[in-house]
Amino acid sequence: MSLVVLALLAQALPERPMPRPTVEHPEPFTVVGAIHELPDGRLLVVDSKDAAVRLVDFAGGTTVPVGRQGGGPGEYRAPGRFVIFGRDSVLLTDPRQRRSLLVSPMGALGATFRIGTNEGSLPDAARTPAAGDAAGRLYFAGSALDPNEPLKIADSVPILRLDRAAGRLDTLARILVARRDIQTTSAGGVLKAVEIRLVPFVPHDDWAVLPDGRVLVLRTGDYHLEVVGPDGKRTSGPRLPYVPIKTTALDRAGLPGDLAIPAQKPPFSGPSTRPSPNGYVWIQRTMAATDSVFRYDVLDLSGRLVARVACPPRTRLAGFGRGAMYLVRRDEDDLEYVGRAPLPALFP
Repeated sequence: MSLVVLALLAQALPERPMPRPTVEHPEPFTVVGAIHELPDGRLLVVDSKDAAVRLVDFAGGTTVPVGRQGGGPGEYRAPGRFVIFGRDSVLLTDPRQRRSLLVSPMGALGATFRIGTNEGSLPDAARTPAAGDAAGRLYFAGSALDPNEPLKIADSVPILRLDRAAGRLDTLARILVARRDIQTTSAGGVLKAVEIRLVPFVPHDDWAVLPDGRVLVLRTGDYHLEVVGPDGKRTSGPRLPYVPIKTTALDRAGLPGDLAIPAQKPPFSGPSTRPSPNGYVWIQRTMAATDSVFRYDVLDLSGRLVARVACPPRTRLAGFGRGAMYLVRRDEDDLEYVGRAPLPALFP
């Protein structure tokens, strides 16, 4: 299917507005990272820039700090993401300390959880999970770095599933990773330093895991969704329509002059795949440098595009809860506020 036809298909599906928050918490964050809704409706929020976790109570209009900086129980250095760990447990990852913390149903951080160096054949760097499922299995992305060849970086990595109960480590799929730029410094024929730089807007795949163990792989090459079942069986959805966005001088501003970026942006960039509890997959699309509107493609689990949704300006989707979605609004001072909106029940 040609890019012209795909562009026309993208325009044929009308864009609908994101539901407006029914409540927004009054206290700001610096950069909202991961979120996790507790059974009582309160919300744990990771502030990525401040490296802190706060518990948000929308009903009371309050926030309280959760845990603190450190290396002891209930402490973290760089709180990352929330990961399902069985039906009733959740982990908060701490990649800097290569461990995770158990989260109680009331939002407290408890016991430390570590992946043992003898569990399967996980790469040494993969000690904090990227995802989990209701059966207690944990999922990781392999490393693109070759420990035996430090100047060699793979263009793809495996998605690994660790079943600790069965003592199994399975490779479910391989995903394309963003190309790196490698700069070396030598003196007298001796390598002195190596700098590895990420290149913005380089195409790469993305992935997420459903509670039932299905793995969603978003392919960038021809932009489609691939679903890998717990048994390894794969199904692929149709190619999705999109209109390519050209990179401009604004996209290059602030980048090193010798760093070459692509002429156009891929359909998505960075972590972009968010499954919702009502059976859809929300994909954050790339946007022009001058655009302040975050846009999402909404797919069903067959990979079919069912809706295109636009947020209010300077507002993005942070995640989902039971019957709710959480949006983050950035104000003129670049402070961020979390709001809760109703989750659309279905798309035609």
